[in-house]
Parts: sequence; structure tokens; C-alpha cells
Amino acid sequence: MKSQRKLLPSKKIFAPIPLLLICLVIVADFIFSLAGIIVKEFMVLREITLAAAIMLGLPYLKKFSWLTSGNIFNRTKILLLSVLGIYLANMFNPDVPFQGKDYFSIFSGPFRLFLATITSISMIFFSILILFMLQELIYVRRKKNTHRNFSFLIFSILIYLGLALIIYYQAERNVNFYRLFERSVIQTIILPIVLLLMVVNSFRNSWINYLNKQQKISYLFIGILVLAGWGFFIHGTFSDRVIVYSLVFEIFTRMVGLFLLIYWGMAIIALIFHLPTAGIVDRRVREISSLHALSRTISSEFNQNRLVIKINELAKEVTEANAAWLEILDRRTNHLKLVSYSNLNAKVVEWIDNHPGDGIGNWVLQNRQPLWINELKKNDQAYYLRQLGLPFESLMAVPIIFYDQIVGVLNVVKLHEFGFIPDDLNMLRAFADQAAVALENARLVQESLEKERLAQELKIAHDAQMKLLPKSMPHLKELDIDAVCITAQNIGGDYYDLFLFSENRLGIVIGDVSGKGSAAAFLMAEVKGIIKSLAHTYVSPREVLIRTNELLYENLERKFFISLIYAVIDLNMMSLTFSRAGHCPLLFGQAQTLEARFIEPKGIGIGLTHGELFNQSLEEHQIALNGGDTFLFYTDGLVEAMNLQKAEFEESRLLQIFTHATYLNSQSIKNTLVKEVYAFMNGASTHDDLTMVVVKVTEIFKKVQQSEEQLKNGAIQ
Repeated sequence: MKSQRKLLPSKKIFAPIPLLLICLVIVADFIFSLAGIIVKEFMVLREITLAAAIMLGLPYLKKFSWLTSGNIFNRTKILLLSVLGIYLANMFNPDVPFQGKDYFSIFSGPFRLFLATITSISMIFFSILILFMLQELIYVRRKKNTHRNFSFLIFSILIYLGLALIIYYQAERNVNFYRLFERSVIQTIILPIVLLLMVVNSFRNSWINYLNKQQKISYLFIGILVLAGWGFFIHGTFSDRVIVYSLVFEIFTRMVGLFLLIYWGMAIIALIFHLPTAGIVDRRVREISSLHALSRTISSEFNQNRLVIKINELAKEVTEANAAWLEILDRRTNHLKLVSYSNLNAKVVEWIDNHPGDGIGNWVLQNRQPLWINELKKNDQAYYLRQLGLPFESLMAVPIIFYDQIVGVLNVVKLHEFGFIPDDLNMLRAFADQAAVALENARLVQESLEKERLAQELKIAHDAQMKLLPKSMPHLKELDIDAVCITAQNIGGDYYDLFLFSENRLGIVIGDVSGKGSAAAFLMAEVKGIIKSLAHTYVSPREVLIRTNELLYENLERKFFISLIYAVIDLNMMSLTFSRAGHCPLLFGQAQTLEARFIEPKGIGIGLTHGELFNQSLEEHQIALNGGDTFLFYTDGLVEAMNLQKAEFEESRLLQIFTHATYLNSQSIKNTLVKEVYAFMNGASTHDDLTMVVVKVTEIFKKVQQSEEQLKNGAIQ
């Protein structure tokens, strides 16, 4: 195979051959012109060489990318420029009249030969260019037999050329193109075949379908000018200033010119027939372009504010309307809301905003059907448009529906009656379907971003809450302390803290912020710092809460308030003193009676009010400590935990479980309560934080208490 390929001629070797042949002819022409000798055999060989240059040069000229690239407009532009090139080349052709049979008069002088050579080669170049451009136009949306028909045409032209050379060789020396036809079979047999193939190929003008109306009108006038000019050139100027340089060039140029006249004439006829429907075609193109633009918008635009503006603009463009507006359904109020409009005055916008349950949009919303009105003045549903003095006469309104859910209503209007046709309604409905997908995508993306933002905020709140909680419990031999805070979905609204004032005095605080998220977490951090600071200044829990409310009330947003219990255990005084600011009651398990009860002194939440009203409502309660006593501080997430049936855990159940667990240590009590709560929930999700602090007075405290009593009794005796 490799050896066979080496025997084949290389394309790179053949490529310069056409140019080399033309150069040889030019050199030979000047040699014979200077010598003043003209040999008939040389002229025949010269014509054969030029014919070979044309045939070999055709495939390589087409390889230039600028000839075959570009759209239809660029190809026809090259075609028209080539025709202009033929005109210009002929204008500079030397004036060489035939004067009988003086065919070889161009060799009478070097200058005359030089001009004839330049102009003739230019004309043959532009003729080949015209042929290629015609081929490009013929091959638009080519069919199975398109290439075959065009190849037959080229082959017939080459046969015509070959027969002309044979006749020329046998004829007299001074025969010309027209004399050649008079006594040959070319005109009677070959020429009709060539003309028939030209007509067959001229029916291939599908490229006209891709021109818009303005381009079709332009090409129609340009084509008429080309036909008129080329006809004048062929029958007038060309006959007087015929290319005597070469019979081959003359025949080829005339054949290409004849093909151009036939093809462009057929194209003009097709253009005339296409003009009445050109506007409809252009409109369909705009509609498809608008749908394509909306499809691109769907995939690239997720900002709803920009999206509704784009939808409104495209709807107005695709229907060629004078004004348009878009209304989106508000799910909270179930009313339409105007979100985008164009060419509406302020009165209409104000009316639509102030009458959300009325108007054309509301009718479409209720009936879930498009509305098409060709005479607005005679339609009762558009009464408000007449009252507002608008000049619109026809209207279309279509619902925007996504999976059987109405998203909104799209409205377009025109200034004249019967401005819309059924195709407009179908197009607007298709457009509304695309808009529904775009709006739904934007909504889903917005929801996703909102969820992501909320998740990030809740994570911040959770992290902040965890940092607020004590890392370990205080170590006091008289007290057994344990605590837990189980957050619900990273909400972060609960808080507790324990801090030692001395080895015999402990502060305990537990609270719940009404708000959730990062704002609640930051507020908790502020509360923690305030209470910890005030606790070292004021001994009374009531006084600490009063001062806390004074500091927070002025700067606290009204949507926030804080419930708190602040307690102080004094081991020297053997007491627990606490105040409750709107928080859950303290659960006290008394060791002496083996009973448990809720202790709930008066008090309202911090941030709800200030001054004397808060101060007077706040009570302080003190409990004497005994060994084995147990205290439970908790938030409402414990008693309000719900099961799958939406039933709450409730204080009564908490009291019962706590009463039976008071004999355990603090960690066991905590674990028992958590276990019982989750067993009650039975797989239901938590909706609030679950926080508790368990404080148990140890037996060591009880022994110390007994020793002190014995010492006191002995002293009395």
C-alpha cells in the first residue's frame, strides 16, 4: 500500500501547475509579440494550455477559506463584488476592433498585449469566483441529486470548451466566437444541453428562505440591476470589446455569465413570490429567537427581579405589542401582584396595585384560561382601562401555570382593534409555559439560597450557644451538679451558667431567648456577660434581674424577650435563694418529705416592660437546704416536647418521673429525664431546645448539718 501511494501524484506537486501554465503562456506571448511572428500551431497549443490551467485551477481556488466560509449574506456579497470586478476588468480592456478577421491584433504591440493579459486574467479569475459562489448558493440544504446536477453542468461546459478547441483547430485562423457557432454542432446539440442544466441548477435557491424581509427587498433590487447591467455588458460592450486574448477565456466567461443571468433571474422570480409572506417568516424568526432568548435566560438568570423584567420585555417583543405587564400570585394573600410592566402610565400601575382582586388578571386567575379581546371598548372586563383613558384597543392575557399551579398572569396590549391573531395567542401561551419554568427555577434557587443562609445562621447560633455553656461543673463536696443542653436543629435559644463566688457560695442561671438563630445567640452572650458582672455586685437575685432588665430594655428589639431563673446557693446559710423572670418554675424534691413540688414565684420576662411594673412583679424566694434535697432548673423545651400525635410531655409527667428519681445522683436523674422524654416523643422531631440543670445536696452536707445541730444542742445544755 505504501509503495502504491508513492506512485500517486501529490496534491502539493499539482498545486502550482495552473499558475505555471499561465506564466508559460504569458512569456511565450511576449516572445512572439516582440518577434512579430504568429504561428497557428502555437495559438492552438496556447488555447489548450489555458484550458488546462482553468481545469486544474478550479479545485485549488476553492480551497481558499474566505470563499466557502461565512453565511448566505457574505456569499452573495462576494458574488456581487465578483460581477463588479468583471465590469471593471472590461472597462480597462484595450479597444481592439475586429476589422474583418484580425483575430491576432493583440500581438501588434507589447503594451496592448500587456493590457489584454491583465484584464483577461482578471476577468477569468472573477468568472471562476462567480461560479464558486453560485455553487455555494446551490448547495444550501443540498439534496441527493444536487451535487450530480452541478457536476453534469461543469462537465458539459468543459465538453463545450473542448469541442470549440477542436473546431478552432480545423477552422480558419481568424474565426471568432460568433462565427464559430454558425457552422458547428455546438450550437445545435451541446448548447441546449448546457442551457437545460443551467435551468435545472437554477431551481436550487433555498437560501432565499433564510433572508429576512429587508434582505429580500434589497436582493430583489440588486438582482434587477445585476441582470440589466450584465445584459448590457453581454450584448453591448462585450461584443465591441470582446476578449480577443483567448478563445477559451472568452467561452468560459460567457458560459459563467449566461449561468449567472439564468440563476439570478430565477432567484428574482423566487424573491417576488416570497415577498408577500416575508413578514410572517420574519415574525416567526423573532418568535423563535425570543423563545431561545428565554431558554437562555432560564439557564442563566436566577434573580427573580431581573427575570420578571426580562420576561415582560420578551413577551412584548414576541407579540409586537405596544405595552405589557406581568403579575405574580402572592401565595400568602392569594392575590396577584404587579412585578413588571412597560409602557403603562402611573394611573394604571396604581389601579392594579390598589385592586389586587379585580381586573383582567383576576378573571384569568379564577378561570385558569387565556383571555383574548379584540375590542376593548366593548368589553366589560376591561372597564378600568377605559376609565383610565388608555388608548389600547386589543388585549391578550394568559395564565402562567407550572404543574397545575398558577404562578401569575402575563398581559399584552395593542393600540388598534383586532391587533392579535390566533397565532399570537398560541405563541404567548408557549412563551408563558417557558416563563413558568424560569420563574419556578428562580424561586427554587432563591429558596435554596435562603435555606443555605438560614442553615449557616443556625450553625453560628449553635456554635455560639455551645461556647456560652460551662465546659465543666463546679466541684463542691456538698453539691452534686450535672447539666445538659440538647439543641433542636441548631436553633440555639437556651442558655445556662454556673459560677462560684467562693467555696461556699454558688450562682446558677438558666434562660431562654424568645427569638432563634444567630440574633438570639448573640443576645444570650450579652445576657451572660451582664448577669455575671452584676452577680458580683449585687447579692440579691431579685436585684440582679432588675438591673439586667434596666440595661437590656432600652436596646432590646421588641420582638425579643428573655425568661430567666437566677439562684444563689449559700452553704454557710444553708439556703437557696432565687428569682424567676417569666421562666419555668423551679422543681424542688424535698428529702425529708420524699415529695416534689413546683415553686413558681411571680415575675415577668426581661425586655417585656421596665420600671416599677417589672420591679413590683418580681419576687424573691428562699428555700432552706437539707441533705438529699434535689433541684431541677429546666426550660420549656422539656415539658413542651411533643410526640407524633402532637401531645406534650407536660409538667405533670415531669413531676411524676422526677419524684421517683430523686434518690439517684444528679447525672442519673438527668439521664433518666432525657431517656423518658425521647421515649415519649417516639421518633418525633424536636422543635425546641431541651436544657436542664440538676443540683443535689449530698449526704456530706447532711452529716455536717447534723454535727452542727449536735454542737448547738450541747452548748445549750
